[in-house]
Amino acid sequence: MRANHFRTTVVAGFALLGLAAGAAAQERQNLLTSIEVKRLVSSAELTDHTRLRDHFAALSDQYTTAARRDKNLARAPWGNPNRRSGATVGSKYTRLAEQATASAAIARELAAHHERLAAGLPSTPPKDSAGFEAGAGAPAPSVAQLRELAAGARTPADHRSLEEYFTTLAETQAKVEGRHRNMAAMYRGSGNRRTLGGDPAIHCDRQVKQAREAAAEARATAAEHRQLVQVG
Repeated sequence: MRANHFRTTVVAGFALLGLAAGAAAQERQNLLTSIEVKRLVSSAELTDHTRLRDHFAALSDQYTTAARRDKNLARAPWGNPNRRSGATVGSKYTRLAEQATASAAIARELAAHHERLAAGLPSTPPKDSAGFEAGAGAPAPSVAQLRELAAGARTPADHRSLEEYFTTLAETQAKVEGRHRNMAAMYRGSGNRRTLGGDPAIHCDRQVKQAREAAAEARATAAEHRQLVQVG
């Protein structure tokens, strides 16, 4: 009897894991890329609002999960409770949980907003939602998705979305380049540049080169789509 109970418990556990994995997969499936969010927000098609509703509902679920995780981490015993370091770590996760909770609420309100628009009803976007409607929180498109988007771009709006994405990407890579350049200078100035993994300054130099090349390529691609916006 005990063995049967054990097997039943294990099977039930795997079933719950399967349901959780299925729910997570469904969330990922409903999430749009940052480019798609910006493009669909500017559209007036009712079906686009339906997709945005599902995206923001899935995004809200993700933030809720993150908030729950950070709350648990905030309550975890971080070393000696009498030492400031433990309290600092706990307060950091408390702050992250509060931010995730607030983001979940905004995303949930956005889902309801786009549900009303999908039904042809008037609606006003919630407060502090502009960032999310500009793609904040949405996953970045993969290389394959970018190729697909570029190949399917037909309208000025399509090319404008791609131009904005690659412009932002170039700015991000420029910041990465500057950060690694500063780190390389710091390592060279410290006089202690040998580690088990080699010279960290040389490693930073490679990161600088890669980020600089990535930024240049992103700028060139943004310029191409900027020209296509004008042609269209």
